[in-house]
Amino acid sequence: MTILTSRWAPQTGLASAAFWASQASSPDAQGGWSLDCVVVGSPEIPAILLVAMTALGPFSWRWPEEFETFERGWAAVAAVDDQEFRLRHGIGRGDVYGRSRVHSVTWVEGEPIVEGVAADEFDRSGCLLSLIKVTKRRLRPGDALPPGYASFPVVTMADEASGPYSPRSLAVKLRQDDVDGWTRHAPPRRSRQEHGTRRHRLRRPRAPRLPPHTPC
Repeated sequence: MTILTSRWAPQTGLASAAFWASQASSPDAQGGWSLDCVVVGSPEIPAILLVAMTALGPFSWRWPEEFETFERGWAAVAAVDDQEFRLRHGIGRGDVYGRSRVHSVTWVEGEPIVEGVAADEFDRSGCLLSLIKVTKRRLRPGDALPPGYASFPVVTMADEASGPYSPRSLAVKLRQDDVDGWTRHAPPRRSRQEHGTRRHRLRRPRAPRLPPHTPC
């Protein structure tokens, strides 16, 4: 198992542009590679071009308070405004909103930008929910959506993922494997300070201690 710290660990092979260039034309041990040329964009935002995407096996990430293990994921190279950036989308599991749920994190250039949590009907739809924030503020029903979100399925988190601490805030609803959608939800121009991932992670009650964009 590869341990990822605050940046991609060198042993993951994600530390250099040379690695990413080689991944665009070489197989991956965890499931092969695919070279995509899919433009994801709208008149509201710059088009995002997925250049390469690779399936990943298990890996872990060190949060300030704990390690989190991800069962699988995808590493990709995308381009926006002629600038390439690296992203990773990992799928794991954790206790969120009162029960065990599939949980995801999407990183851009080694920084965790957005998280996803399984909808109540995940077993049927395979969809995750991720809060929409503007300068760390969660959007509420009735708030105007930021530019670029017009094409996303938008729901209220508490309606789709019921349980303790689930907020009545707006969230996108994306399939867990919709790397195109997660790339648009966590573009490189959104810094960690804007999205507030590390400070506003999904609240997990503690035990006794107490293919292309696919809409759901």
